[in-house]
Amino acid sequence: MDIELRDAIEDLYSVFASYSAEEMEGCPHCVTSDMIARAQAKPLRKLTGNDLGRYAFKAMTTMGSIDDFKFFLPRLLELVALEGDIGDFIEAGCEAEVLAWKLQYAEWATWDSEERDAVRGFLHALWENFLTSEFDIYEVEYGWWNTAEPTPGMTLQFIANAENDMEPYLDDWLQSKSRFAIYHVAIYALNYDFYKEVHKPISWLMSDRVREHLQAFLAGNPDDPFAEPIRVAIALLK
Repeated sequence: MDIELRDAIEDLYSVFASYSAEEMEGCPHCVTSDMIARAQAKPLRKLTGNDLGRYAFKAMTTMGSIDDFKFFLPRLLELVALEGDIGDFIEAGCEAEVLAWKLQYAEWATWDSEERDAVRGFLHALWENFLTSEFDIYEVEYGWWNTAEPTPGMTLQFIANAENDMEPYLDDWLQSKSRFAIYHVAIYALNYDFYKEVHKPISWLMSDRVREHLQAFLAGNPDDPFAEPIRVAIALLK
């Protein structure tokens, strides 16, 4: 995790520090007292993914209020940055994309400016950290894949589910100086069938700007070790 992402997480903790979940309640038919107690059992920063997975899945729909959600949000987003998802699915975890939908459900774009800026600052820092993270690319039976964790699709899905406008993230990618930023998007293009249900990043991906940026990189780096999958990605985007 780079320093910008760490700073963005600390900003979340600072901005949302006034909230509490001490009085949190849940649907009496689908939320037990033990579920609530587990989410409240430790100081916020000490809560694990397994402590919060069930809460994250039920947040606001059957468990807690928007103010409760704001209390837990810094830790939930920190867990996304650290682990990808919230908890172990054997213990009723929650996928990061579902947490992003929870942000939309809470109408975070209508929150006060300081809160909005903190959330959006985290999303951009997460994206920047992801674009510069190093990984390897390898060929498998059905095409090309990579060792990035989380995968390009997971990160794009998370951000697209939370945001209404993906253009600033495209701009960040176009301005990135990291060759791994190129690799991430190329790999996403090569495997877009896995992610085609997520319409926002797909429309972003299929733009002329993406294809032209990949072409420019390849023209300047024809002997790049991952030139072949980039060529295949460009062909798919035509």
